[in-house]
Amino acid sequence: MKEADRLELMSIKNDVLAVVNMVEFIQDEYNVYLQPRANGWYETSCLMPNHRDENPSFGVNPEIGRYRCLSCGAKGDLIELVKVVEGLSFTEALLRLADYAGISVDKSADARLGRMVKQMARDVQSYLDRNVIYPFPAQMSEPVFMLAVADRLKKYERATQDHEWVEGKYTELDDMLEAEDYKGCERFWSTLSDCVKNRRRELQTNE
Repeated sequence: MKEADRLELMSIKNDVLAVVNMVEFIQDEYNVYLQPRANGWYETSCLMPNHRDENPSFGVNPEIGRYRCLSCGAKGDLIELVKVVEGLSFTEALLRLADYAGISVDKSADARLGRMVKQMARDVQSYLDRNVIYPFPAQMSEPVFMLAVADRLKKYERATQDHEWVEGKYTELDDMLEAEDYKGCERFWSTLSDCVKNRRRELQTNE
């Protein structure tokens, strides 16, 4: 894909994400209520298809434009959310949000966007076809790593209702992912069980 096309695609994406409030969109379009929580997060049951979320574990933070499910490990921005929830392609999700926001995208831009996304998909597939060594612990991919972390933390959270501490651990991990601190992720993973055990002891001592 040409650099000019990449810049145009990113410009459309950035315009949509800058205009659309994630919480307002979800409440307007999916008819769910998001409960305000600490640190700018809002909570509801998971919106992911095929995830029966009996204990609300789906968080949305409009300040950083991200969502995540502490149970199934799903995460991403608003475009990814619309893709998964509504079963759309990247282009369709982007245009859906543009329409919601009242951002005009003419037919020629629509076709051009489709061509750019198809080229990006080919680029991604070419990358995936290579022998990739993932930088996460045990060479897990990022989704698998996040699912493994979520599984450990969710069991602890259900047993203790220690939501604030768990939220802090996710924030800590998010900062590492944002900085691409893979050594930090390795340390986080290798010490997670001990951290959970120590936190349990701390809670028991304070009872």
